[in-house]
Amino acid sequence: MGGLQRNKNAGTTTPYYSTSFLEVVFHVATRMPTTSNQEVYIQKARHLGNDEVHIVWSEHSKDYRRGIIPTEFCDILIVIYPLPNNLFRIQVSRKPEVPYFGPLYNEVIVQKSILANVVRCTAINASCAKRSMIPFYQQYYEERWRSLEMITKNYKHSSTFEEFISNVYSPVQTSSPFQQPYFKNSSEKYKSDEYTSGSSSSNLAAALIDSHRNRNSKVEMEMENVRL
Repeated sequence: MGGLQRNKNAGTTTPYYSTSFLEVVFHVATRMPTTSNQEVYIQKARHLGNDEVHIVWSEHSKDYRRGIIPTEFCDILIVIYPLPNNLFRIQVSRKPEVPYFGPLYNEVIVQKSILANVVRCTAINASCAKRSMIPFYQQYYEERWRSLEMITKNYKHSSTFEEFISNVYSPVQTSSPFQQPYFKNSSEKYKSDEYTSGSSSSNLAAALIDSHRNRNSKVEMEMENVRL
């Protein structure tokens, strides 16, 4: 939401941009309502004033004055001045402590066809440069790595690959045929607790072995009948 309220006090729509690595919400002054309600005006001024990157479209004959929006923030200011022949002059100013960023730089002239993309890219890079100054700041991939490390540390369960696979295919231990005693042949009897007292992996293995053994016995009986 970019800090915007769901009650629509700051407007009903706003530009949104995302990739597989980031999400960006832009606060647009002309999309935020300006009414006689003092609370709505304060919220609008708060959203615009607290932003670290300001993008201004100026068609005035004079250069844009930084103090038009009174704020202690606005670490980076990008001002766009339309020129003839679909060209645009760009002013980029930053506070001295903010690291260098691009691709736009001060007093560069760009074409209309690339204006939107390069301004958005510059604003995103400017925001990243500003945030890199925050103590203990972490990039998104560092936060993701720490989250995965915490999950692994807190929820890791010691097991084997065979146990994992058996639990996937047989997550619930049933009463039959796994817990029923069965016979290797007519004279030898296997104890049922050898297969029922273990984990579901041993039950599954016993069932597979028993099924394979029964199938071989049927084949032998058929071969015996053929000989007769």
